[in-house]
Amino acid sequence: MSWLSKGIVSAVLSDLACCKRPPAHEALDELPDIKVVKHISSVLVAASDLPNRDDQMVRLERHVKDLVASHASPGGRQILHRYATWHLIRRLRRRSRGNDITHTQLNVVRVHLRAAAYLLDWLTDQALALASCQLPAASRASSNAG
Repeated sequence: MSWLSKGIVSAVLSDLACCKRPPAHEALDELPDIKVVKHISSVLVAASDLPNRDDQMVRLERHVKDLVASHASPGGRQILHRYATWHLIRRLRRRSRGNDITHTQLNVVRVHLRAAAYLLDWLTDQALALASCQLPAASRASSNAG
């Protein structure tokens, strides 16, 4: 009972009860991404008040949006968005075959996306364009053989 009456728990439950906040994933997503909110959401899903969803994928999509928006150049934002959407997330959805993604899968995609952002930043610092990058001759030969 004391947990229910504390800070954000009390405020969120009060907002839900008084219809100030609709019982929807989108409404809860507007709140801070903390354990308390995640727990309330999972309780509402378990009680069938909210539909089940892949929370890891939602977190990943939010991370992609934030990382892309924070990149300095418009061209870099466009490249990162395309890479995340058409390569990383598409491949992850195909591999998951409709199942929820795991926390490890989420982290692997985050690492790949951050690496791409770092690469674009490094290229900018070196006054190079992504289009000017090429694989070394040895790598090209092995990729052509396979």
